[in-house]
Amino acid sequence: MEKLKAEMAQAQDQLHAAIKVLPDIFWIKDVEGRYVLCNDQFDAFNGIEKGSMLGRRALELDHSKKFQIHHQTDLQALSSTEPVRFSLEVPARDGGGNRHFDVQKVAIRDGEGKLTGLLGMSRDVTARELLERELAAREREYRQLAEHLPDCLIRYAATGLPVYMNTALQGVLTDKLGLALQDLFDGAES
Repeated sequence: MEKLKAEMAQAQDQLHAAIKVLPDIFWIKDVEGRYVLCNDQFDAFNGIEKGSMLGRRALELDHSKKFQIHHQTDLQALSSTEPVRFSLEVPARDGGGNRHFDVQKVAIRDGEGKLTGLLGMSRDVTARELLERELAAREREYRQLAEHLPDCLIRYAATGLPVYMNTALQGVLTDKLGLALQDLFDGAES
């Protein structure tokens, strides 16, 4: 029995060490909504002293719209067997715009299926969001450039059928050759 207790204590220490080095924000709440485990990233994100939320509820930290979202998603996760996933945008502490986070929450259940708590994890995806926006802006710019290019431009699928033609080429095909563009693209879809 002592050996089992020692192994369980060691496993718990290993879990705490793993959670501590996670780059993501991580927390566990009991069924009453009190924090029982928060990593350093949680404390840093919330601008609080290390470990100061342990034994306390989120309402003691935050009364904003963000709290309402977290409260609702906590309830959702606690009533489900599947993880709840959502995105959250919050103002950056330094005033430099907004930060974007992917958040996941899942109910913790014991071996008999009894609800024992809630696990949450949040990843800062701001850099990815900014890159996706930049890529979309560049795509719009290039598409506009291609559409207004005086030269003919066409892109083919691997099957050899056309999948894109710019305005200049469409004009040549319809005006000079009398081809119906829809016929070309209908062949590409089949």
